[in-house]
Amino acid sequence: MTEHIAFQQFTPKEHKNEKRCIWCGKETPHNKSHIVSRKLTLTSHQSAILKYSVCQSCNSRCGQIENWALRHSPLGWTRFLLYLNSNRESDSDSIPSYFYAEDQHEWLVYRLEGGRATKTIDSQLIFKKDGQVMFFTERPESQVDMILSYIRIGKFIPDPRPSLPEDFSPRAIVNRGQVIVIARTTEEIDLIVDSIRSDTWEEKSKNRLRPKSGGPIRQHFKWSRENWIQLCAKISYETLCLFEGSECCLKPDFERVRKFVLESVSSHCREIIFDEHGPRRSQDTPYTGGCIDMTRGQNCPQDFFALLPFVSPGMHGIILYEIDGWVCSSVSLSGFPPICLVLGGPGTHLKDLYMLVYDNQTDEFDTVCLAYDHSRPIIPLPVQGEMRKALVRTYKLRGVSTD
Repeated sequence: MTEHIAFQQFTPKEHKNEKRCIWCGKETPHNKSHIVSRKLTLTSHQSAILKYSVCQSCNSRCGQIENWALRHSPLGWTRFLLYLNSNRESDSDSIPSYFYAEDQHEWLVYRLEGGRATKTIDSQLIFKKDGQVMFFTERPESQVDMILSYIRIGKFIPDPRPSLPEDFSPRAIVNRGQVIVIARTTEEIDLIVDSIRSDTWEEKSKNRLRPKSGGPIRQHFKWSRENWIQLCAKISYETLCLFEGSECCLKPDFERVRKFVLESVSSHCREIIFDEHGPRRSQDTPYTGGCIDMTRGQNCPQDFFALLPFVSPGMHGIILYEIDGWVCSSVSLSGFPPICLVLGGPGTHLKDLYMLVYDNQTDEFDTVCLAYDHSRPIIPLPVQGEMRKALVRTYKLRGVSTD
């Protein structure tokens, strides 16, 4: 039989008295910091934000890791499927949106139209490695003349992307009235430009292709375990500030968390491939399992694991809890598997056990803590085995009932 711990809703109030940035410790002017990026919600929320506790400089540095996750990792793809609506301007050009058309034996670049998840395949002049030049379009063929003339007069945007698949053919595309030359390297872009500008260019080398079935979708992303942990640690630490205040966050116990989050975004990434059924290979699963010790001593017990159950795609969940003097967090974003972080300890205490939840069905953040008033509605959280015993032991030591 599954045991439960009872929660109740409450409204936390951000502490205004400290007036120091929880990241750098310097005095900070008023500055809004969204604990969970507002790009991962359906509206621009004024809840789940810090107004007095993060300086502009540190907020910008934290934003770099959010930008990496939204532009390069599968989280960016999830954003377009779950959070964008037709009223929002799409910036999908920053997402690696391309799929392999099996019937054409070639990658095709496309972009998403808002939150409708409809693909628009841009006209593209593709330079095959065997010397062939293909023109793929869903629009009038006259656009090939636009591509050629724009490149000849230098009116184009070079876009080298080393993360593209190895068998991706360099190409020039028309995207919203602009000509963009995309390839894995700058050298490949230069070869295309030189070829088009040279006298050896022959119109007969172009073969016009029309889209057929489109083929199975293959999405190529970057995955960095370090960057994902950095993102989850940022969210956990700012959630701690929301619930317990900046004075708690500025304790030496959390020094390593602060330093880790403010480090530069890691360039050490691996490529993962998704198709219409999800990750293609076992190594393509973007998962960071186990307990991750972020304390100064690196000696926390290793039997901790994520308290948070799996959340549905579109939801976010962050739980902050203490186990015998170790402050832990469980984080799950957009249905990704939960990750367990040990933020501080030993001997670090929380005043309560907290949860911050975003529900995309209601488009609201909820904040809850342990249930003390059983005359009010109770939210049960299923917890089994040793973790429940540890929580009961920890919180009953300070007179908090979790029955």
